[in-house]
Amino acid sequence: MVGAVSGRQMSQSGSGLQELYTVMSLLAERRSSPKHAFANRRVFCTDNCEIWSLSPFDKDFTTFLQMLDRLIPKEYEAKRRISSLTPNKVSVVLLFKIDDTAILLGSDLEGRGWLEILGSQERPRTNASVFKVPHHGAQNAHQDRVWNEMLDHEPVAVVTPWRRGAQSLPKQSDVRRILSFTPKAFATATEQDSIRRPVRRSGMVGRTIRESGIEIRRLNVTDGLIRLRKKIGAESDWGIEMVRPAIQLGI
Repeated sequence: MVGAVSGRQMSQSGSGLQELYTVMSLLAERRSSPKHAFANRRVFCTDNCEIWSLSPFDKDFTTFLQMLDRLIPKEYEAKRRISSLTPNKVSVVLLFKIDDTAILLGSDLEGRGWLEILGSQERPRTNASVFKVPHHGAQNAHQDRVWNEMLDHEPVAVVTPWRRGAQSLPKQSDVRRILSFTPKAFATATEQDSIRRPVRRSGMVGRTIRESGIEIRRLNVTDGLIRLRKKIGAESDWGIEMVRPAIQLGI
């Protein structure tokens, strides 16, 4: 499917699969097979570090494969971008374990997927001190039990905001909910940073720009950066550094 879609001229925004197509092409060139991330699978291991994938589960992946046929564009069909999965149950949730420290990356997994992880008897029973909050902090990706059963008390939580048109995440209610579990919550940007407001110019300025053949392009807002550091083996808190427009929530 990836090869068929990426080889066709789709919408101006692309098929949505170009990155995956590039990865698969590199693997083919190197004659290397990917290691698939499934629930409760250790995908990496060294002396003091393990990485576990906690999702997706076999049945969710099977359902996804059955959906592929209707996603492939048919002949004479209008060009389009491959639509996002809703709900997204094939997101890969990762648990990093370095000595006694654990980090949980929530990906975009939504509510019921988290219930399946919580109900699994095979997942590693390690509480994480850092949580990448899933699905931009949205309510439909939240489960109280994740905070109570898979995370330390008041972990460091990081959110990546999202905006499309008038819709944005996290909402203020999402921020309040996250802060009810931990005061150490951060976001890589604010909602205001993600809004692109139109530039207002006088008619004379606009006309002069057009007549001069000047092309003006708006630069994308730079994403903020949240860097977490901790010395391996030390009983110390996480050191937290922020690069604007990253912020601490609630401040």
